[in-house]
Amino acid sequence: MPTDVVRLSEIDDAADIERIWAGLLLANRADVPRPANVIGRIASGNALVVEHQPGPITGAMGWRKSQTADGVILRLDPFLPEGEEAERALFQWAATKPTSATNQAAVRIWLPGDGPWLVADYGFTHVRTFLRLDRALLVDVQPSPLPADLVVIDANDALFNLQDWTDMYNSAFAGEWEHWQSSAFDMHNFVISSPTFCLAALDQGTNPVVLALCHLETLAHDARAQPVADVVILCVASRRRKEGIGESMLREAMIRLRTAGARSATIRADMGSRYESYRLYEGVGFQKALEFRIWERSTP
Repeated sequence: MPTDVVRLSEIDDAADIERIWAGLLLANRADVPRPANVIGRIASGNALVVEHQPGPITGAMGWRKSQTADGVILRLDPFLPEGEEAERALFQWAATKPTSATNQAAVRIWLPGDGPWLVADYGFTHVRTFLRLDRALLVDVQPSPLPADLVVIDANDALFNLQDWTDMYNSAFAGEWEHWQSSAFDMHNFVISSPTFCLAALDQGTNPVVLALCHLETLAHDARAQPVADVVILCVASRRRKEGIGESMLREAMIRLRTAGARSATIRADMGSRYESYRLYEGVGFQKALEFRIWERSTP
């Protein structure tokens, strides 16, 4: 009888993994990790596949390690199964292999939020919920003026300061769940890919008080109007919160991306955040498109 086996992925598995990923996107059971990131994980060996022998690959799972206040977390994402058999094979690996193969505090899996919760059979518990919110159209986005003491620049501007942006980002997210300190190198790698769409509002001392870091992407197998404005980071310095600056900057980013051709927009929100940022996004016309629940299993 054929059996399902889990093995480390190889670059030759890329076509099968892309096929599974595309099918889940069309079924609205996956978010859209950037294609280059998925293939990069496969090439580096940071992924697993489920192989039905003899037969095709039926599942895949990528991973990365994150240093958090709770210790090293092994995050399993994207999670790409075709059917229950592949899903259970991946859960079984997640519940057993990392314990002996790595040194971390816990394993976390990101799963679409409509169940069924097979993962609970393997000792995982629900710890957090995230949303992907979409704005179907951008034609009606209207500007909202920023305070007069602020000026908006992008990462091509002479006033762009990599360390200032990094420090402001780290300060704004301090204390948030699963946040770890970003380095200037990390910030550079992000903004260099889309400097025109990475924005900051500077005060009169040229200090950044709000960041909106975005990408403009055209994605295959995706139901959203293309290209998509992906607002990856929106954050406001603690000293300038409650002034409406976040909403103004979000509108500014969407207008700039619309001018560059974007037809829809996406942003993500942590439902457990004390700032309840999803309320701001809903007020600007975003609606819940996809819910992810994060499941965790502590490592003994």
